[in-house]
Amino acid sequence: MSDSPLGRIDPRWKILLAFAVAIVVSFSREIHSSALLLGYGVFLAFLGRLSPKETLKRLGAVNGLLITLWLTLPLTTGGETVRLAGLDLSLEGIDLAGNITLKSSAMVLVLMALLGTSQTHLVMRGLKELGLSTKLVTLLHFCSRYIHVITDENRRIHEAAALRGYRPGITPRGLRTTASMVASLLVKSYDRSVRVNDALLLRGFDGTFPSVHEPSRAALPDLAWFGGIVVLFGGCLVF
Repeated sequence: MSDSPLGRIDPRWKILLAFAVAIVVSFSREIHSSALLLGYGVFLAFLGRLSPKETLKRLGAVNGLLITLWLTLPLTTGGETVRLAGLDLSLEGIDLAGNITLKSSAMVLVLMALLGTSQTHLVMRGLKELGLSTKLVTLLHFCSRYIHVITDENRRIHEAAALRGYRPGITPRGLRTTASMVASLLVKSYDRSVRVNDALLLRGFDGTFPSVHEPSRAALPDLAWFGGIVVLFGGCLVF
């Protein structure tokens, strides 16, 4: 995690700002407003000193899911059309797909810059101090902690299957093998959850995590940076 002005800001403030940006992004209907919010997200990513490679990788993953929108909305949305490559494409559909793409990218950048620049347990503690349910915060903590463990287990299962000649495909044999792999992952995940629960109980876990971390004390320049990005966000709302 890079040392950046955003990384030294109290996570509670960043959570509130991320929540405000999420609300504005969700209600944004004009494509120029979404483009402005995307520019705001790029600025935050620069301020948070995010890794360009990792940022582009995550943006690619999110936007890859939106390809279906680009394939369907211009062809199925009504209104004025433009003829391209022999197809009548709806301008309204193109505008809608572009708006959704810009909004998704903006939100990914904002969340990575604001929440990804703080350690996970500090973000969880910030959520709890802002009034979120302790049980929900604990659940989020375990999800963030063990999603990588389950991902690694899934990778090992796929590698073992590939070594045995498994090739993904929509065939009876391929579907049976895929179902067996999913079932194996579920069983292994359940076994691990039992072991984790036993280990926590042996350590006196009572549903909460004690913290000895002192409250963060942001320096004056960092506070000035945060005040600046809040003002900049307000400027995006005006325009």
